[in-house]
Amino acid sequence: MTDSPSDWGQKPGSFPPPTPFNYPSPGPSNYPPPGPISYPPPGPSSYPPPGPTGYPPPGSPEANYLPPYQSGPTQPAPGPYQGPADTGPKGGRRVWPWIFGVLLLIVAGVGGCVAWVVNLAKAPVEATNAFVAQLDDGHLDAAYRSLCSPLRAQRSFDDFQADQSAASAITGYTFTSVAAATGELTQVSGTISINGVPRSAAYGLRQEDGVWKVCDYDPLQ
Repeated sequence: MTDSPSDWGQKPGSFPPPTPFNYPSPGPSNYPPPGPISYPPPGPSSYPPPGPTGYPPPGSPEANYLPPYQSGPTQPAPGPYQGPADTGPKGGRRVWPWIFGVLLLIVAGVGGCVAWVVNLAKAPVEATNAFVAQLDDGHLDAAYRSLCSPLRAQRSFDDFQADQSAASAITGYTFTSVAAATGELTQVSGTISINGVPRSAAYGLRQEDGVWKVCDYDPLQ
């Protein structure tokens, strides 16, 4: 069974007021009053005093002076720039095929020029031999048509026959030499044999419409 307040000897709600707690007042402190702090004076430093730095004060003329470059015995003075070292053709390419190709082109060009000169000299020689062959065969009309137009205007066919009166006596002829051109004419020289007697002969030729024509001749009389 639960106890009730009546069992405590008091009525409900009639508790005595709390008694105040009295703290004792602090007594005098047994510690001495603080005095002034007394640090010992600093003694002499064990480090040596700093010496001069060796640098001029900022802003002085000595501070703006730059000494010249001094090359030591182990550091030679730099020489002129030589550029990158030549390591040969890059990529392992060979140069001689290109040189061979250039030489081949030069040889081909020279050969073509020589062939052109030979053909240029061959044509007037062939025209001269054909002209003399017409005289030898007695075809004076064909030989007259082989003359250039200015010469035909100067010499008629009768004049031409008179100039070649000894043509029927031709026993041989050879024309192989081409001399330097004189004016507009190319000189072809050789020999003609009349009745077995050779003699020198020369003809001057020029081109008309791409065909070599005789414009000058030595009379065969």
